Amino acid sequence: MTWNTLTNLSQGQIVTETHMDNIRENIEYLGDNIQIGGVSPKDFGGAKSASEMAIGTYTGNGSATQAITGVGFQPDYLHVYAQNGSYNGWEKSSHDGTKARDLTHIYYQDDHIISLDSDGFTVGDGTSGIGNSANVNTVVYVYPSVPE
Repeated sequence: MTWNTLTNLSQGQIVTETHMDNIRENIEYLGDNIQIGGVSPKDFGGAKSASEMAIGTYTGNGSATQAITGVGFQPDYLHVYAQNGSYNGWEKSSHDGTKARDLTHIYYQDDHIISLDSDGFTVGDGTSGIGNSANVNTVVYVYPSVPE
């Protein structure tokens, strides 16, 4: 198991399939001890363990909306951040309505994570908030999500 993978990613290195495999291994190893925002994944809509999380990447396209599919379930909790660390991170739960929380400024805004969908989520260009930071063209984003 490569524990330095998460450290490498936080330093802005490119996410490779090996990184993703290492992250999945780490999550499986941590099992029920992992927490997201201070909450165990099993507390989000019945997830049994952290291994039921989905972790992936998408590339922003700069459009008003972009649907990210293939997660494998409807997320109850989602955290999105730019791989290169140059844009605000965002989180959204099924309890947040139309808004997502800006992790840099710690407030909620519309039009960044628009919705949690049946097989993924939809991000926006932030036009009703502080600007585009969840769908910037060519920026690679990383997301962990927990099922409903």
